[in-house]
Amino acid sequence: MDIIVIIPAGGMNSRYNEKISKLTEEINGISIIEHSINAFLQREDIKQIIVPCNSNYSYSIKSLIPKDKKIKIIDGGPSRAE
Repeated sequence: MDIIVIIPAGGMNSRYNEKISKLTEEINGISIIEHSINAFLQREDIKQIIVPCNSNYSYSIKSLIPKDKKIKIIDGGPSRAE
């Protein structure tokens, strides 16, 4: 079975800090978005990882994401749900 993962990275960070994305914050030297993606990259049954992200933070998030053909970055909505 082929599995596609969606990691919601959209939204405006209004409850955190509107100047930086909480997904770029680090835990043990690795960003939160990297922790999330790496958990799925290790699995062979995951065929694609889609990361919708806010265009205001897309550059900083894209710079952290490993280059892998499984990962697809798309524009997200103004809220994580969108």
